[in-house]
Amino acid sequence: MSMWYCDGCRDEFETENEALEHEKTCQKVIDFVKSQEEEKKLKEKIRKEEKRLLEEKRQREREAELLLQNKILEEEKELELFTYHSMKSDNRFPYLNVYITLLKIFAVLALAIGIILFVISAEGLGIFGLFFVVYALFMALGFLMASESIRFLLDFHNNNHTNTKVKIETLKILEKISDKLDK
Repeated sequence: MSMWYCDGCRDEFETENEALEHEKTCQKVIDFVKSQEEEKKLKEKIRKEEKRLLEEKRQREREAELLLQNKILEEEKELELFTYHSMKSDNRFPYLNVYITLLKIFAVLALAIGIILFVISAEGLGIFGLFFVVYALFMALGFLMASESIRFLLDFHNNNHTNTKVKIETLKILEKISDKLDK
């Protein structure tokens, strides 16, 4: 005679039907089935969440790739538009050129005013008039130094752009050579 057992409480039954009927009302079996269903629901929820997160990650990667491609296209377009002439600092920063001219004019004015004050004060003040000339000379040198510093920065900008353009063109040529060697 074979014995049948309840899967939950492990009670013994003489027939399979009795064991199955008991399992329908056994609290341990009911709790086990509920926990299995909850676990299944939780796993399904986790799987859905993982799927959603994976899709979001793919979307972000696609957006990042598109953004990168757009930036590359924009840079290529920008580089095509810029020539050595269009990127010169004189074209890009015209107000600084006006400022340099003003500084040079101020230097000449300072020196002229210093000489005029020396001539006027030479009659009555003597050595003090020499102070006006020296002071005017230093002011003129300060103005000239400021204008030359700005010109230096503008020249540095021109050289930097030229070097960058040359490097980009060199890299393009090296890339073509590399592609040809790979084939």
